[in-house]
This record gives sequence, structure tokens and C-alpha cells, in this order.
Amino acid sequence: MRRVLLIELNKALRNKWFVIALLAAVCICMASATIQMGWDTQSWGVIDSEFTGLSTLGSYGKWILARWDIAAEIFFLILPLLAIIPYSTSLRTELISGVYGQMVTRSGRGRYLFTKGFAAFSAGFLVAAIPLLVNFVVLSMLCPAYVPEALDNLYFGITPNTLFSGLFFGNPLAFVIVNTLLDGVLCGSWALLVLAFSAIIDNRVVLLAGSFLLTLGARYLNAVVFAAFGVQGFCFNLSELLIAVSNGEPRVLGPLLCVLFLMLGLGVLVLRAWRDGDVL
Repeated sequence: MRRVLLIELNKALRNKWFVIALLAAVCICMASATIQMGWDTQSWGVIDSEFTGLSTLGSYGKWILARWDIAAEIFFLILPLLAIIPYSTSLRTELISGVYGQMVTRSGRGRYLFTKGFAAFSAGFLVAAIPLLVNFVVLSMLCPAYVPEALDNLYFGITPNTLFSGLFFGNPLAFVIVNTLLDGVLCGSWALLVLAFSAIIDNRVVLLAGSFLLTLGARYLNAVVFAAFGVQGFCFNLSELLIAVSNGEPRVLGPLLCVLFLMLGLGVLVLRAWRDGDVL
């Protein structure tokens, strides 16, 4: 098992598509940090103004998950696509090339699918987590580590109803760690789910494009459903579940966990069904 796992992780993390997806995500996060620092040059001149909060100029307050800018919007919109590019079509690729049959005869179908699912999850996790950490580290090198103040929540967009807002205003480093891990797990679970369906969907381009369009459709549906009834709802689409600052419906822990376990559970069930099937 260990040898097969190392082989799959090596294939997942040392291929060009992982590098491309990771570099794209890091570049967008760096653009967000640049935008935030550009706003800083204007804010420092009015630091004594009653309308400017000191804690908004710190690294925690300018982190991509705490403040909105156009680069952050683009990042979270395409992150579900970047997470599945590195390795979520690898099962279909190896079915077509014949590598699947070779691996199954040597390691067993169950071990092979488990290690491939773990590798896809790891690739998706890292594509989400590393850029978030890079963004925070860069900002921490350039900005003071001011602890966010609740009075400045108008600038952050983080209210008492925001998930983990207590950490943001009380222990911001824990807020960074928790949200980075959460986004990583969400993207890793999504990558695992798409990998599972690659066993069913023949066309890899359709698989990638269809998966991304599914996240956009869920985002649109999320905005329309509650608006149609004129009620305050909750977020159930992956794109906005990755965002700490609510752009629409707020993140709520219950629905978030439901979406997470649905992706994980459905991905595992599809792979188990494939494992117990007759296809070699």
C-alpha cells in the first residue's frame, strides 16, 4: 500500500498540470496582495481620520479571505476548476492508456483506487491551501500584524454572523489556519468527487468543463432560490463556501458540512461501485 501510495502522490504532485494550476492560483493571490498594498498607500495618508480603522491596514485584515478585491473574486470563482485540473482526470486517462489494468493486476483494485483518490484529494487540497498561505505570508512581510478590531468590521465584511468571526477578532492566526484547512479540504473533496466520476464520463474535456459549469450553476441557483422567496438563506455552492466574507448568502456550518460530506460520500460510493464492478 505504501509503495502504491507514493507512486500515485508522485504522479499527482510532479506533473506539469499540478504546477500550472498551482502557479496560476499563486499568481492570482499575489495580485490580490498587490491590490491590497496599493490601497494601503492611499490609506496611510488618512490614518488619523475617524473613518479609517488601524486594524484594516494589518496583514490579517488584508488577507484574501478577509477582504474583497477583484483578484480575490476571480480566485474563488475559478479555484474549483484549478483544484481538479492536476489529477482528477487521471483515472480516465489511465483507463484509456491501459495503465489502469497494469496497476490493478499488481496492487489490487481497492488499493489502487484508494491511493488514486487520496492523491487527487491531496492535489486539490494543496492547490487551494498553498496560495492562501502565500498570500498571507507576503502580506505579513509587508504589513504589521494588527489584531482586527470589531469596530472595523465594516471594512472587513466580517460580522458576528460570519462563520469563525470570533476567531478573526480574538485569535486571527487561528482564523487563518482554520479557513486555510477548510478550503483545502473542500477543494480536495471536490477533486475526489470529480475523479470518481471520471470513471463514468469518457470525455475528459467534458468532465472538466462540466464540473466547472456545475459550480457556476450551483452559485446562480443559490442566489436565485432564496431571492425568489424573499428570505435570508444560506450558502450551499462550492465557490462561495470557500469565501469567508459573504458576497451573497452567508456560510453556515451545518450546510457547509452537508456539502462537504456529500462530496466525500458520493465520491467514495462511486469509487466503491467501480471497484466492485466487472470493468478492468
